[in-house]
Amino acid sequence: MKTVEINKLTFKYPDQTIGIKDLNLEINSAKRVAILGSNGSGKTTLLFHLCGIFIPQKGKVKVLNEEVNKSNLRKIREKVGFVFDHPDYQLFSTSVYNDIAFGPINLGLDEKTIKKRVQKAMKLVNIEDLAAKSPSRLSWGQKKRVAIAGVLAMNPSLIIFDEPLSGLDPASMQSFTTILNQVYDQGKTVFISTHDVDFAYS
Repeated sequence: MKTVEINKLTFKYPDQTIGIKDLNLEINSAKRVAILGSNGSGKTTLLFHLCGIFIPQKGKVKVLNEEVNKSNLRKIREKVGFVFDHPDYQLFSTSVYNDIAFGPINLGLDEKTIKKRVQKAMKLVNIEDLAAKSPSRLSWGQKKRVAIAGVLAMNPSLIIFDEPLSGLDPASMQSFTTILNQVYDQGKTVFISTHDVDFAYS
């Protein structure tokens, strides 16, 4: 099964800067994929198309058999989890628990299922002791973990990480790699943008 199918995707920004030109790409399910490139090379532009933040201007994008267009955005966002390079873009609740629970609540899940998902996600990224804390008082690395847990609690089939190592110290980088491997072992497709060749290879 193909998780991602892209055919001749082209995208221009309002100032006519070309972000992507005639891109073709296929990604099979349950794979780990890293896209490498320098800053400004179009990595994030591509990722935004996979979760519906950007809609194709030319060409087609299909994710998990759903075409990315305005009418399918809810379906896409239920199947695709996106972890931004800056965790503060995703954290806004008064506690870590509430932040992680936000997505499952919006899926309309019952309270028991929400609690189970939140606890499972916190355990996976090792932040169970932070549940009652305010995200604003956490370290950068802790915020990254909370953002990841919030996506995991949605139980998406495809999880996208945009420059996941930005702002992390070496120990946190190693810890993050372990988390990625655990996510992959759950049968998820993991798609990462990075400019770090060694990380991509690992």
